Amino acid sequence: MKKNNKGFSLIEIVVVLAIMGVIAAFLTPMLFNYMSDSKLRRAQNDVSQIAGVIGSFNTDAGVYPVYSALPCSRTNATAVVLVTSGINAESSDSAWNDGNTAGGSAWTDNATGSLLKTHFEDGKVSGGASFYNDSTNGLKNPNKWKGPYMSDFKADPWGNKYYVSAEGLWPGSSKAAFVLSAGPNATIETSLSQIIGTNTPSISVGGDDIAFRIK
Repeated sequence: MKKNNKGFSLIEIVVVLAIMGVIAAFLTPMLFNYMSDSKLRRAQNDVSQIAGVIGSFNTDAGVYPVYSALPCSRTNATAVVLVTSGINAESSDSAWNDGNTAGGSAWTDNATGSLLKTHFEDGKVSGGASFYNDSTNGLKNPNKWKGPYMSDFKADPWGNKYYVSAEGLWPGSSKAAFVLSAGPNATIETSLSQIIGTNTPSISVGGDDIAFRIK
């Protein structure tokens, strides 16, 4: 009996490839949209989480993580911006630079401990020499620091730092305090120095930035 070795014809192969191409063309945008939405959701969750950790820190220690020395008084509230790991986002607002860096990169001062890690994981003030649970330095709630509050200080989904507008956490400050991701375009388009009052109860978030207000 003759064996049937008939394979696919050229037309059948072309039809199958055409169908696969149509499916790929249909699914690829959906996949990219899903990945984009996933990054946005993660950034929204992260800024909310960081804001919550700052609230917990304040509840325990009685102060916000903005100080360069103990005792924590208005005169040594110095941290304008607190940051996580990651690379610097660009900024269209020169206030984020604070005169410390050139080229439009958002302001950070890692040398003096403006990293969130210094306060949340190490339990130190920005200067790095004193601990928040040092009862000899006049804290409102001495020995109440219960950290580490965070151990994963990751960058945002686009590889940039998360920023906290810590100047708004200074005692008596009328400025807004919020956690920010520069978003997909890696450029901070939100003003740092936003005044919060009766006529401006909420912050104005610029461009594709992702923000969560602390106070």
